[in-house]
Amino acid sequence: MKAVLTVHKKKFINFPCRTVFIFCCFSFLFLNLLAYGFFPAAVFADDKQVAFDFKLLKERKFSRNTPLISQSVLAKMTEIQKQINDQNNQKADEILKAVLVESKNLSAYEKAQLFNLKAYLNYSAANYSQAISDYQKILQAEELTASLFNDTLYALAQLYYLTDSLDNSLSFMDVWLARNPKPGALAFELLGQIYYRQGKFSEGIAALEKGIHLSREQNKIPAENSYRLLMAMLYEKKNIPEVEKVLKHLLLEYPKREYWIQLAAIYGLQNKYKQQLATLDLAYLQNFLETENEYLSLAHLYLSAAVPFKAAKLLDDALKQEIVADTAQNRSLLANAWSLARELDEAIVEMEKAAALSEDGDLYFRLGQIYLSAGRYQLAAQTFNSALKKEYKNQTQLYTYLAISYVQLKDWAQAQAAFDKARGSVNEKAEPDVATLALIEQWLLYMRQMSK
Repeated sequence: MKAVLTVHKKKFINFPCRTVFIFCCFSFLFLNLLAYGFFPAAVFADDKQVAFDFKLLKERKFSRNTPLISQSVLAKMTEIQKQINDQNNQKADEILKAVLVESKNLSAYEKAQLFNLKAYLNYSAANYSQAISDYQKILQAEELTASLFNDTLYALAQLYYLTDSLDNSLSFMDVWLARNPKPGALAFELLGQIYYRQGKFSEGIAALEKGIHLSREQNKIPAENSYRLLMAMLYEKKNIPEVEKVLKHLLLEYPKREYWIQLAAIYGLQNKYKQQLATLDLAYLQNFLETENEYLSLAHLYLSAAVPFKAAKLLDDALKQEIVADTAQNRSLLANAWSLARELDEAIVEMEKAAALSEDGDLYFRLGQIYLSAGRYQLAAQTFNSALKKEYKNQTQLYTYLAISYVQLKDWAQAQAAFDKARGSVNEKAEPDVATLALIEQWLLYMRQMSK
């Protein structure tokens, strides 16, 4: 938003527009954005609704000659400007009100310039409705310059946006664009924001793409907020490939942690797991991973890509740094990574911790499997028995592995008893597991041969 005092083509005040900073996160991911209400398409001034003919606003003509301002009024305006520059807005407002009291002696153009200053003061005080009223008075002035008129249109578009009167904001923006054949990229960003909050994503995308293209034509880097807003609307339209393209531009031009994480998530949504792993791995190397979910996601990607050692190292470091919670599930994942990396001693340590944190038999069963793989048959048998006490659900599987442990210990009686229970639990099922029965018979044959 800007308020411009036009005297001899000199700008005294220029304050930036307030924009909405859009955060897209994905579920990994993109932003849960706020829902905005809608206000009726009417202009408010002094508690009255004043309707403008927007067609006439588009067509209004102005003289090329700048209207004159008297020396006395110019002196007062200069003093007001000085107080504003010194951040003494209260004093500036007092002087301004005193000048407006003598409005009979002011020309239409002088009043317009004073209301322009008044609008700025009200905007600075977050009194947006009164600022709108002040700008409305400027548009009604009989004597104006084209530049002040156009600046007022843009200011009203911004103020209505800030006050959630989106129809009014769009109407004034439409007039402003009609009167400005060469708008800047910032104008298209505002237009995109209006369309976004109206849920008109196709129109918003088109507006933002125009602004971004315009910036590039001028060899400028497009505004980061334009990219973010464009990404949000493309995501709403489920155009994930285009979201990917926007994120790549953001990474090149605004390399930030969040864009690495979001790009990795977008790759995941498209089942581009190699690219997802590469992106998240690069983020990790740059110390960009911060949350438990980010570390666990990378660990799972390492495991899927058959690089379990990297997964184990990552999880081990994250647990030591307390980035990842010390839970049975996370310890089990680490144990699985060590096991797949053929680091059985580390796998046993972690699975023992996981089993101690668990209230069911699943992790005890998995710990028993690791003991069995490591040749620690006595511990395997003890752990499988612990799983039985924890009521592990797959009794057939559990008794089979328990029997195998006893076979390795050459405890033939215990092994036979366990095999019998395994075979019995298979036969109790409506549809017996033929493969498991075959495995049991193979081990029974082996046991008979070894026990002779």
